[in-house]
Amino acid sequence: MSVKDNDLGFAKAITQMKALAGKEIKIGIQADETAKYEDGVSVLDVAVWNEFGTANIPSRPFIRQCFALHSEEAYQRLVKAVAVAEKGGNADLALRLVGEWYEGRMKNVLTTHPWAPNSKATIKRKGSSRPLIDTKQLLNSIRYKVE
Repeated sequence: MSVKDNDLGFAKAITQMKALAGKEIKIGIQADETAKYEDGVSVLDVAVWNEFGTANIPSRPFIRQCFALHSEEAYQRLVKAVAVAEKGGNADLALRLVGEWYEGRMKNVLTTHPWAPNSKATIKRKGSSRPLIDTKQLLNSIRYKVE
């Protein structure tokens, strides 16, 4: 009597589930970000100053605001990514799709939330009353990566 192996995709599903192990999606201004403004200030520093505020800059927490608005949907999307892997689908692609979606949400929060307005001195210096996006360098530095 011979034994026939009817895998039905189980081995592929196991491989994809293992591919999820230890993976994480990092979204925001990455720690390795080296971009600088014309005056030499790093984009990462500007992001931190705006997220938490300083003596001269009001807090404009685009990262925390995005999480407050979208954490439940992000969780649901991660659950779906795991389900894709459980069925043998491409786990890395599923995670990248979640990262891409959340990156878009964060950029949207940065550009559309009614932040505290720029001070008169800032408006005069920048020529704009719109906080956070005068050069779009901060906006364009928001990205995701799957590790």
